[in-house]
Amino acid sequence: MGTEAACPGCGAPVEFGLANSLVVVCESCHSLVGRADGHFQNYGKVAELADIPSPLAIGVQGTYQGKPFVVTGRIQIQHAAGGTWNEWYLAFRDGQLWGWLSESQGRYALTYRKKVPGQVELPHLDTLDIEQELTIPGAGLMRVVEIGQATTLAAEGELPFRPHPGEPVSYADLSGSGGKVATLDGSETPPALYQGQAVTLARLGLSELAAQFRQNTQTAAVQVDCPSCAAPLTVQTPDQSLRVTCGTCDALHDCNQGNLAFLAKLEQPEAKPKIPLGTTGTLAGRAFTVIGFLQRQVTWQGTVYPWYEYLLSCPGEPFHWLIDSEQHWSLGTEIPAGPIEYRAGARRISATGRSFRLYDKSVAETVVVLGEFYWRVEVGEKVQATDYIAPPWSLSRESSHHTDGRTRHQLFEAASDLSKEHTDQPPPQKPLHRMNRSDLLQHLAGSAGEVATREVHYTACRYIPHTDVADAFAVKLRHPSKRRPGRIQPNLNLTFAHVLVLSALVVAAVLTGMITHMTAPQRLVKNTSIMFGNKASQRKSMRHNGSFRAPDKAATLHLESLKLDARQNIRIRCHAYSVSNSWAYVDGHLYNEETGVVIPFGVEMSYYHGVSGGESWSEGSPTSSVFLSAVPAGTYSVRLSAQRSHRQTSSIHIQIHQGVPRWTTTFLLLGAILALAAYPAYRYFTFEMARWSESDYSPYSNSS
Repeated sequence: MGTEAACPGCGAPVEFGLANSLVVVCESCHSLVGRADGHFQNYGKVAELADIPSPLAIGVQGTYQGKPFVVTGRIQIQHAAGGTWNEWYLAFRDGQLWGWLSESQGRYALTYRKKVPGQVELPHLDTLDIEQELTIPGAGLMRVVEIGQATTLAAEGELPFRPHPGEPVSYADLSGSGGKVATLDGSETPPALYQGQAVTLARLGLSELAAQFRQNTQTAAVQVDCPSCAAPLTVQTPDQSLRVTCGTCDALHDCNQGNLAFLAKLEQPEAKPKIPLGTTGTLAGRAFTVIGFLQRQVTWQGTVYPWYEYLLSCPGEPFHWLIDSEQHWSLGTEIPAGPIEYRAGARRISATGRSFRLYDKSVAETVVVLGEFYWRVEVGEKVQATDYIAPPWSLSRESSHHTDGRTRHQLFEAASDLSKEHTDQPPPQKPLHRMNRSDLLQHLAGSAGEVATREVHYTACRYIPHTDVADAFAVKLRHPSKRRPGRIQPNLNLTFAHVLVLSALVVAAVLTGMITHMTAPQRLVKNTSIMFGNKASQRKSMRHNGSFRAPDKAATLHLESLKLDARQNIRIRCHAYSVSNSWAYVDGHLYNEETGVVIPFGVEMSYYHGVSGGESWSEGSPTSSVFLSAVPAGTYSVRLSAQRSHRQTSSIHIQIHQGVPRWTTTFLLLGAILALAAYPAYRYFTFEMARWSESDYSPYSNSS
């Protein structure tokens, strides 16, 4: 049962539905009604809530990790850069546990206030720097991704704390692996710790609510008149856009919930969007609307390298970017920085399960602004950008504390001049000459009465064929150059499918060779010898073993009625006995006794050896073979004529086999496969060298 009371501001009834809530916002006068020691107090008023469409509302119930909750209240917080986001308060176990659910640009993070162990001391926010690593109790190693200030603007419902509208609060956002998030709240000393997890509405048991929201917000655009020329303007995302340009008069306007205020007159842009603003299309399974267009560029050694970025909106989804670089297109969105294994100066970086290689470091400048944007974009805005690639993916790192593009020396001179102009102000705690670039930027911003928000953003993009973009948005686009591949254009000259096919061919060739060797018959057809000697030994040899002995350097032998099978090769192997620093040669003819076809062949045996310069050497072999292709089955005869260069060669042993496998065939087949792979491999590396030709960090250049 809740506690009812009268609002101290207007007398309207208010109700505390939870025992542990501290403040209720009066629906009638927007007063903050608090209770303490049984008394009700008026803590002041908050502004009316901005109309930020959201699937969440007071009273929505869900479940997270098996624990039911109810949404009891929310506050709206404004970033120092102008953006506004919702922070909802979830009551678990009737307020025994409170969760803080932040909602910004379709992303959600649920955190709980954590008690820091006494032996752990959290650092002061002034000592932190972007991407500094901290060990957070219960979460492990986390990385600082943003340091800045935020201001509470409005509130509603029942809250577990007393908000202070209009008072800026310093904070530091941290990100870790596995979607871990944390915030250090500088409103307390030491900072309060809020720790939790990035979540989706589905994980909160609100899938149906999310689907209804996407369906109901398809037509959230509003029609307004340009304050400069009165031309009609369509604001596609009035709840999130902070800058809007007029396409008629090129005026830049500040946008506050669809209400426009003139800021500046922009020059007529030379670049026009290839996809008109307001165009809708389905890309990567999402229905997008083109709401903004930027031309950004890098100047290197006097040469300007431009590219074009389209801001895409999809209800219930984070903003996406469609990037056109030399007719090569890619689609991307921001990803959490915590899981990214970034090290300053490293050539490689790991993210989203991929290893990215450094491609470029530059200062990117915005030169054309058209449409609407979720931050206060300006012409001339600069950002330090570092690009990594792992085709077809890219990863871009942008750090805001380098946005003005000045070097440390230039910042130091500016800070010194400022100190000379304002001698009445107390000196900074740290001497200027000991400040790093980040410290100098903070000092300059603080002296100017500004908030120096420092943050880092990572955007992951995937290559999109230009035909897909043209079909999605029904526009005509030029073909990209074939001679200049895009940074993340897929290299299709040697794909995984190519490697798989070539590997399969190599394995098939080796297996075929092995099976052939194991199953080949290797049938012995004839085993005989030619012997060199006198006539008496010739007659004796013929009488006893059928071999022929000649008295001089030449000898002949005739073999008849040899039965040969079809489809089997023939190997004639000869071994010359006692050949040393000499040679022997067998000249032969294979006769088909049925058809009369003659097949000639020859076998040379030579072996030489000696000592030269104190080292022994040798070449050749007393054994040699010749292979004949398969012949038709039938009866054959063989005539052999042998010669020798020295009388010490006493005989030549001859073996005739059929069905003898040869590794040479396998090696030739493997060579043919490798030759087949050589051309796509050449095209592949040529493509890669062209891709990296404009990078200072090319893996194909010794100077990188």
